[in-house]
Amino acid sequence: MKAKPRPKRHHGWFPHSFGTGAGGFAGGAIAKKLAQAGYDVTGTVRPGSPRPLPTSGLAIAEADLSNADSLFALGSGFTAVIHAAATVDRPGVTASQLFRDNMQATFNTVQFAQRNEVGRFIYMSSVSVHGRINGPVVDHETPIIDPSPYGYSKRLGELLLNEIPDGLGAVSLRLPGVVGPGGHSNWLTRTCETLAAGNGITIRNPDARFNNAVHTDDLSSFCEALLHLPLTGHRAMPLAAGGDLSIRDVADRLQARLGGGPIKIEAGGSAPFVIDDGFARRELNYRSMETGPLLDRLADDIRAAKVQ
Repeated sequence: MKAKPRPKRHHGWFPHSFGTGAGGFAGGAIAKKLAQAGYDVTGTVRPGSPRPLPTSGLAIAEADLSNADSLFALGSGFTAVIHAAATVDRPGVTASQLFRDNMQATFNTVQFAQRNEVGRFIYMSSVSVHGRINGPVVDHETPIIDPSPYGYSKRLGELLLNEIPDGLGAVSLRLPGVVGPGGHSNWLTRTCETLAAGNGITIRNPDARFNNAVHTDDLSSFCEALLHLPLTGHRAMPLAAGGDLSIRDVADRLQARLGGGPIKIEAGGSAPFVIDDGFARRELNYRSMETGPLLDRLADDIRAAKVQ
C-alpha cells in the first residue's frame, strides 16, 4: 500500500504559522494539527523543557517569551501567530508567575507579531476573564466582573489585541476546560481519571446544564479554519461543546463508560452556567462535537491511556 501523500504546503492565506506553547497540551495539539495539514509551523517551548515528538513541517525553537530579546531572535517571515503558551490557574501559582508568563509574555508576543506584520493572531484566552458570573449563561457579551489574577492575566492579552493596527485580524478564544489525550487540570478530566481508578465521585448541582468543554481536535480545526477567513480588528468569544447535558447525566455517562465507584450528590458549590458560543458559530463557522460524544471520546482516551 502506498503511503498517503502529505498535503501540499503553503496553502491558505497564512502559510507559515508561529505557535507558542508547542510543548504544552493545547498548543502542542494545535501545532501538530497545522503541520499535518500542510502548514509550515515554528513552535516554541520553554528553554530546557521537553520537546514534542517530531512532526514533518513542525520546527521547534526554544524561547523565553517573557524576554523580548529571546523571542525576537527567532527571526521573521511568519504570517500568523497562535499564542497558546501560558501558566494555568492552579494552587501555588504566584502573581509574579502570572505576570511574567501570561502578561509580559503576551505583550512580547503581540509586539513580535507586529514586527513580523502578520495577518492573523489567534489567542487562547479563558472564560475565567469573566470573573464572577451572575447568570446561567455565558456568551460573548457577558460582563467582566472582578476576575481572579489568572483571569485578569488573560484579559490583559485581550486588551492588548484591542490596540492592534489595521490589517492584523485577531481572535481571542475564551476557552472552558480543554480535553483530549494527555489533558489535565479540569473537572471533566479529573472526574474521568477518578472513575477509571475505580473510585467514586461527588457532584453538585446535579440538574444544572453543562457544555463547558472543548476537545483539542475541535480547537485545532477551528484554528486552522481561522487562517482562511477574512478578518480585521479584534473579537473575543467563548467556545464550548455542542448541546448540553445535566451534571447528573454527565456523571452517569462517564461512569457507564469507565466504571468506578458510586456517584454522591453534595449540596453547595459555585453557581453553574452553560456557554452560549453562538457568536463563534454564526460569525466564524465554529463547529464542535456534541457534549455526549465528547464525553465518550474523553472517556475512551482516559481508558486507553490507563491501559498503556
